[in-house]
Amino acid sequence: MKKKTDTTQPATQSKTDAHAHDHAHNHNDHQSHSDFDKKTSELVGKNLEFDVVVSQEAIKKGYEQALSEIAEHAEIQGFRKGKAPRAVVEERVGKTKIYEEALNHVMPHAYADAVQKNGLKPVVSPQFQPKSMEEGKDWVFTAITAEMPKIELGNYKDAIRSKRASDSIWTPGKGDPKDQKQPSQDEKMRVMLGAVLESSKAIIPEIMIREETNHAMSRLIEQLERVHISLEDYLKSTGKTSEQLRQEYAINSLMTLQVEFILAEIARVEKINVEEKEIDAIFASIPDEKVRQANNTPEQRARILTSLRRQKTVEFLNTV
Repeated sequence: MKKKTDTTQPATQSKTDAHAHDHAHNHNDHQSHSDFDKKTSELVGKNLEFDVVVSQEAIKKGYEQALSEIAEHAEIQGFRKGKAPRAVVEERVGKTKIYEEALNHVMPHAYADAVQKNGLKPVVSPQFQPKSMEEGKDWVFTAITAEMPKIELGNYKDAIRSKRASDSIWTPGKGDPKDQKQPSQDEKMRVMLGAVLESSKAIIPEIMIREETNHAMSRLIEQLERVHISLEDYLKSTGKTSEQLRQEYAINSLMTLQVEFILAEIARVEKINVEEKEIDAIFASIPDEKVRQANNTPEQRARILTSLRRQKTVEFLNTV
């Protein structure tokens, strides 16, 4: 059962009902809406937040497993590697570190259980915030994730045709192309995507925008490092503060995600599909067999499928 709550209150550390994981609600307090103007902020959706309960029994088992694994590789003075008594390892390493490792073992199952019980369909990896962690009791965490964005498709075909006409861009099969402006591929793409965005919208959860923004910022920093420029120097050269740069990237990320999810929905509506043999052909074009086999993973095939479907969708929209 989903429930909306007042997200202005901090997470409580008090005793939590063991059935709290049966309640899910929306949350949006990480990406400030001040990053967006009034129009774009309406396109920012709430995150999905729900409680995940880890039983005391699971915590104990996870702790013992984590302690055993740490002890097996521990190098402690006076003992051979992996031979130190568990009590010594526990004292040297500390319970906090062991519990951190224990959570890596128990959280996936507890999270999956909460997702199933709530009937949720998250599409991004969750972030967890501790809510109640009293030793000897069940632990409660808040999972922050998102379900698929809500997509509202408008009459994108008419919007594209209208946009082409208003921008004096030639429509294939209509009129003499010699008498009209010949658009570049980039211009065609700009007009088409602009029309799609104007006619349709996707409500993007904040966590998706934040993750996309973080990735974009990381790529920028990596590019700067390759040419030996610090982020501080880059900001000085552009006359922007770090907050202004992040705001700019957040807006771009929102628009990028808007385009991707709207195109995916158009592909679904128009029944634009990618066959397995098309993906196989991509791998067949890789000359090195070892490279081909190493890259032919379910994850990589899924990425290629998404890319090919997007390409087909763009080609379809360019012909309407």
